[in-house]
Amino acid sequence: LINIIAGSLTVYVGVLIANQLSHTIQKSRYSIYHPANLTGLLLTFYPSALIHSTQLLKDPMLILFGLLAVYLSVEISRKRNIYSFLYWSLSIVALFNFRPYAAIA
Repeated sequence: LINIIAGSLTVYVGVLIANQLSHTIQKSRYSIYHPANLTGLLLTFYPSALIHSTQLLKDPMLILFGLLAVYLSVEISRKRNIYSFLYWSLSIVALFNFRPYAAIA
């Protein structure tokens, strides 16, 4: 159940990243061709995410914390907020706890 929730949150964080990076694109938010909508569609039906979210593996949590670190990096570059930096640090620590080599990359 935790992996399924992590997989769902991964789609949400991926859509947030696409929305932050594509705020200047002049597409309608309701269009299927908007980058955030395409990201949500692709992340929802990504084959390995569907398989790994139903097994007892660390991969969904690893992907979630990795995407969270990327999202917070975008937030830090835009806002320079201390809270974003603290949350980014926590996501890197969580990545290091799951797979030490992933936090270094």
